[in-house]
Amino acid sequence: MNPFFSIIIPTLGKLDQLDFAIHSAVNQTFTDLEIIAIDSGPADKSAPLIKKFDDKRIKYFNTSSGDPRLNWDFGFRKSNGRYIIWMDDDNYLLPGELSELSQIIQTTGADIASGENIHYTGMNHPIKNMRNSLIIRKRLFSGKLRKVDPAGVIKR
Repeated sequence: MNPFFSIIIPTLGKLDQLDFAIHSAVNQTFTDLEIIAIDSGPADKSAPLIKKFDDKRIKYFNTSSGDPRLNWDFGFRKSNGRYIIWMDDDNYLLPGELSELSQIIQTTGADIASGENIHYTGMNHPIKNMRNSLIIRKRLFSGKLRKVDPAGVIKR
């Protein structure tokens, strides 16, 4: 059976950030998910990181010989979930976020749901005082739902 969520996380060798992003996904209370981790950096560094999770929900791919800009499409083609979550390696899921998102989807019947992003800046961030930080937008916890008419968006 296909998972409810496919979480696609590409990276270009930013292992501290990838580690943090994957942790935020595997530690969710909502567990009906798969994680597609795609690294365009050296496989000898990222493969051990993925292996340490020892989680069958994680599918790891290395595309070091390809164009890293294509990893979003690559991850989508490898996904099996009913809903796709696109995460950058510096994104982070709050605890319980997937439970809340799945409840909103099931309650409203939404085809598309979107939220604010939380970003993680890794230990190697070029600005020293921003290293190992979570960046949270102020409006993240407003609790407001906004429905968008997809036809209207496409028309515009």
